[in-house]
Amino acid sequence: MRAIAAEMVSIGVNVIALLALNDEGAPAFDASNANYFASLGCATFACTPDQFPDVIGIALARGDVHQWAAKAGIAVRRG
Repeated sequence: MRAIAAEMVSIGVNVIALLALNDEGAPAFDASNANYFASLGCATFACTPDQFPDVIGIALARGDVHQWAAKAGIAVRRG
């Protein structure tokens, strides 16, 4: 998975790592993988279903997900 993600990023694919939320709405994910994806420069975040359309739109447009997340109170993994 990591090797494929790194290869995709190296050829210019916009990779987005959407972290899971548990039943209580708290992020539930493998921190090592999240950190690795963030180190590749991938947008790496968890969000509520209501926030998803906005944040995925920004990520797909290669906008500043970190800036949007800060305004929305969402923690984003940084590489």
